Amino acid sequence: MRIFVCVLLFLPALMAADACRPAPTMVALSTDPFLAEIIHARVSRRQIDVAPNGASLYTREWLEGKRKSWAIEFQRGGGSLIAAGVALNDRKLVDTGLKIFEWGFSRQDPSDGGFPESADRFHSTSIFMFEVDRALLMLNEKRAEFAEFMPRVQAMIPRARAAAHWLLRPGVLEPGKQKDQPFTHRKWILAFTLGGAAKLTGDPELARAAVEFANEGLALQQEDGRNPERGGYDVSYQMVDVLEGSYFYTTLDCGASAELMARVSRMIEKTCQWEMRRMRPNGEIDDTGSTRMGIEKLPDGSFKHTNYPEVVQSFTYAARITGKPEYFEVARRLARSQGWIKTP
Repeated sequence: MRIFVCVLLFLPALMAADACRPAPTMVALSTDPFLAEIIHARVSRRQIDVAPNGASLYTREWLEGKRKSWAIEFQRGGGSLIAAGVALNDRKLVDTGLKIFEWGFSRQDPSDGGFPESADRFHSTSIFMFEVDRALLMLNEKRAEFAEFMPRVQAMIPRARAAAHWLLRPGVLEPGKQKDQPFTHRKWILAFTLGGAAKLTGDPELARAAVEFANEGLALQQEDGRNPERGGYDVSYQMVDVLEGSYFYTTLDCGASAELMARVSRMIEKTCQWEMRRMRPNGEIDDTGSTRMGIEKLPDGSFKHTNYPEVVQSFTYAARITGKPEYFEVARRLARSQGWIKTP
């Protein structure tokens, strides 16, 4: 009888492990041929306004006294460049992306891992490190193909770990979490920022903290699939949860995290289903009622609008993680609505 009871107790976990859909690697998730054509090729064609030393436009404006404050997130652009560089085997993009990150890390305080000059330090650091982690994971995975960059990658990994631990410092974490609470997507930023750093370094403390943030993000999702954002909903940030949750998913494995992976996959599906109900017949997304799009401004002074590249990536990731091709069809429909593809 005792053996039978034990089997019953462990049966749900065994079933979850058997049903677990293994996580794709960061490279496999990010370099889908569709994304290489629709997202990464567009990045490669874009004019890159970066100084030879890696300082971004907004950073240079701050250095020149044209901007009152600076934030470390101004140096996050290296992430999209390195992702495109890996997808397209473009070494110039990888080199430029690393220079952008290296300039950012040049402002890091070696005594605690933080960026003391940055505005909104907790959130801005998490955004910067989110991009650093995904880029370094991709390059680490493709180390043989990009061997010439590996000394620079290896030099950044301890800095990434230090920045991740700064986020968890007493006096930093709790005020940061309180400020982030109205924004569900920030839970997922931190889940991957910490989980990505843990995967790069093998640091168990960072891995545990990442899971805690993922659980907080999961708890915030509403039954209808809405992820609250500033007291309501926002159609663009809704899909940022999928983007970031997908990256976090790549840091997990079925052996240790089958149940959590199933919950993250379910969050991704519910989030996508909510977003799909906001799509117009022409494939665009109706942002009416969004709490941030058309209301908040970007650093260049323009109003925020639906970030279609991120939304397209999110639906593509959802198809890969859930194994459901209908999400890929939605991604194609979204891309078609923006004129990025012409085929039916």
